[in-house]
Amino acid sequence: MRSRLLDAGLLAFPRGVRDRDGDHLRDLAHELADDHGITREVLGLVRGGLGERARRVRRSRRTMLAVGALTGLVLTLLTATAAAAATQFEDEEVTQWQHGQG
Repeated sequence: MRSRLLDAGLLAFPRGVRDRDGDHLRDLAHELADDHGITREVLGLVRGGLGERARRVRRSRRTMLAVGALTGLVLTLLTATAAAAATQFEDEEVTQWQHGQG
């Protein structure tokens, strides 16, 4: 029963963390449960798992924001470059037309 409760608490962690650290977390929780009680350790696992999920959401939001900002910057630079090239092309055509008329 005790192992099942700890396993249920571990479900709060993302799958990658459980796959990588689940055995270690379970063993540590078993040891600590001897001193502090199973309820405290299950709640600690749930709190830790939800905290890890929250950190991952914040990181992914920051990543999406950074990618969006970088994309905007690149598009702005491309637009400015295209506008400058178009202006230069128009200036060359006007100059050629003026020399042809003169």
